[in-house]
This record gives sequence, C-alpha cells and structure tokens, in this order.
Amino acid sequence: MSTRPRLNIPLTLLDWLLEGLTMLLMAWLIWSLIDAYGSLPDTIPTHFNHEGQADGFGSKSTLWLLPSIGFAMYIVLLIVNRSPHRFNYTVDITETNAAYQYALACRLIRVINLSVVATFWILSREMILGAQEAPGQLGGYLLPMILFLTLSPIIVYLILSALYKS
Repeated sequence: MSTRPRLNIPLTLLDWLLEGLTMLLMAWLIWSLIDAYGSLPDTIPTHFNHEGQADGFGSKSTLWLLPSIGFAMYIVLLIVNRSPHRFNYTVDITETNAAYQYALACRLIRVINLSVVATFWILSREMILGAQEAPGQLGGYLLPMILFLTLSPIIVYLILSALYKS
C-alpha cells in the first residue's frame, strides 16, 4: 500500500451528480420529517418484517436517528474518499491502472452514500406512513429493495474493476 501512487482524482459530472443527489435526498429526508413530525402520534412503527409490515414500535423521536446516522455516514465517507490509495482493492494497483481503480472506488463510495440515504428515506417514509395509519406501498418489496440498493453497487463495482486490464 505504501508504494501505491497518490493521485488527485478529479470529480466528473457523474460524481457531482451523485454528490448532489445525495445531498438533495438528505435534505428531503430532513424536510419530510420536520413536515410530518408535529402530526405524528407519540408511538410509531420502528421495525418492519420481511413483508414490510410494522412489527416493532417506539417513540417518534427515533425518526431522527435516520438522518443523524445518514449525515454522519456521509461525512465519514466524504473524508475516507479523499484517500483512495488506502482502500482495499481486488486487483493490484499499478501506475497504469491507479487512476481508473481510484476513480471507480471513489464512485462506489458515492453510490453507497446515495444508497444509504435512499434507504433511510424509504424507511422514514414507511415509519411516517405507518404512524399515520396509511400503510406504505412497499409491502413485501421493502427488504428486496433495500438489499438491491445495498448490494447492486458493490456487484457492479467488482465487475467493472475486474474488467479493466492494464
């Protein structure tokens, strides 16, 4: 790792778009909580089973954990993304492939950030709808959707990383 080149990876339009979407979704998450918070009962659904039905309940203040954790993760991943030469890679990093592999890994972090915030937005939406006695529309698709948002960026990254030959 100490022999890996340290490169400044410029952000592409896609990178800026991912960052912007993540911030926009985070703002939407916070705004939707502020907007609904006053009308929510003191007890809300806080856990959902594999079919998307509420099976755990708690204080409405637990809703603030989602944007808090999401924002903390965003900041941590933003800082981590500044040192791609320290990441673990599935391929050997050389002078030839470093720029590609670093840019790809940094983009993965950005997509994961967006996926985490999207997951938290979906969960908060379901919690709010469940508290308002208007069941969410995800039903049995909640768990598969969250798994897709979490795992698909990693699978795409692994394929793209392995396909680059140099």
